[in-house]
Amino acid sequence: MEDAPGPRRDREYSEAAVASGVAGRDDETEKLPRRRRCVDAPTSSPAHHSSSSSSSSSSSSSSSSASSSSASTPSPSSSPSASSLPASSSSSEAENPGAGRELGGISRLPSVVRLMVSWPVCALRQTVQLLQAVAQWLSRLIDLFSMLLFLPAPQPFAVVYERQFGQRHPVFFADSAQEAFDTARQTERLLAVYLHASHNATAETFCRETLTDDLVIDLLDNMCIFYATDASGPSSSEGARLARAFFSSASPRLPAFLLLLPQAATSPAENAPAFSSLSAPPANRHRVLLAALRNESLADTAGLVALLLQAQEKLEEVREAKRKQVREREENRLLREEQEREFAEVMRLESIKREELEKKRQKEQARRDREAQRREAAAVRRRERRVYAERLREQEMSASACSEQQTAICLRLPSGSRFSRQFPAQTSLEELYLWADCLAEFTENEEIDIPLNFHLVVPPRRTLPRGAATLLDSDLHPNSAVLLVPTDDEDE
Repeated sequence: MEDAPGPRRDREYSEAAVASGVAGRDDETEKLPRRRRCVDAPTSSPAHHSSSSSSSSSSSSSSSSASSSSASTPSPSSSPSASSLPASSSSSEAENPGAGRELGGISRLPSVVRLMVSWPVCALRQTVQLLQAVAQWLSRLIDLFSMLLFLPAPQPFAVVYERQFGQRHPVFFADSAQEAFDTARQTERLLAVYLHASHNATAETFCRETLTDDLVIDLLDNMCIFYATDASGPSSSEGARLARAFFSSASPRLPAFLLLLPQAATSPAENAPAFSSLSAPPANRHRVLLAALRNESLADTAGLVALLLQAQEKLEEVREAKRKQVREREENRLLREEQEREFAEVMRLESIKREELEKKRQKEQARRDREAQRREAAAVRRRERRVYAERLREQEMSASACSEQQTAICLRLPSGSRFSRQFPAQTSLEELYLWADCLAEFTENEEIDIPLNFHLVVPPRRTLPRGAATLLDSDLHPNSAVLLVPTDDEDE
């Protein structure tokens, strides 16, 4: 019976470790051999046994206290069978003090492990909760922005009107108020603006009765650009801005019917600013605004018809004034063009006159240059003629002594004068030309005018060329009549 407690203690230790949730299958297999060694180890000597017994007595007391505290606070994972463990373990500790000390260390280990494991788990749980809260907040924020960004677009007034009052109405202008103003000014028509007020009895009466009248529809379609909008909406809407632009904030504004004359926006003064926008200063807006009907006055269909007819007369006056202004501009343009043409003609004539004067001056200068050249050439010719005339006299004196055959030449000038002279038959035609050229110096008669350029002609039309041909060779021997004919170069 003494040998049985060893295995029984090992089984009890393993059951206690498993019940406390600290040791698994691997821990049991590792701890059981160690416990057997501690329990079954033989005592080597009495001294050793006494020292170990004294130390084990002190440790057994501490082990017993630790085991009692461990037994008083059981683990959540422990089973009901583990409640009977302290009694058996205390008896085992009494039998083996080393085993009791080891059991006290094992009992303290699960609480430390649970504490170390619980820290990251708690941090992870809190992080997950924080991320879930942030995701929920972002989802709500996205929903809010979606509601703000994807609001349904406001429907056109024509759609709202037809849904509430039917499809019988004048033609509504589909674009913005500024485009309606520009279209009315370009097409020379009136601009009718209706500022509607939702949930207003007067507005409903106006839409249901006045705007369905045949005469009102005919007048608005033929002579007006009709722009209608709901001005009772947000302050940023176009209708609300128009209401603030034309009416003071203190007066009841809606519903209202405005009749504008965009043609009056063109100022006749050149330096005056032109009104071309519905956001112009009040002074310019009042100049364009013909009439404004508000509240109860809208229900009077006859009054609206009379107002439209008066506006039509005003429109005709403005159109006539504009046509007159266009005619005046056209007349002024034609007058300016005529003046410009006359000025261009005067400038052209002046240019022609200047060109003629320049040509005349150049021609006169050329004539003067030719005269100067001619005088210079004549002076040179006179000197040459004098020299040749002296030589001819000498030849004539020597020719009278010789017995050569003589040829009589009778020269007739353009003036009708005749001059005769005897030449040797072998005299060249060049010498005959030189004699005719220096005839005035040879005869010492200054009244004889010999042209600068000429040629000699034998009647009826045979021209004698300059050269070495003799009088005999030219069939001028024994006598002949020769005509002196000026050339065309002399006329120039």
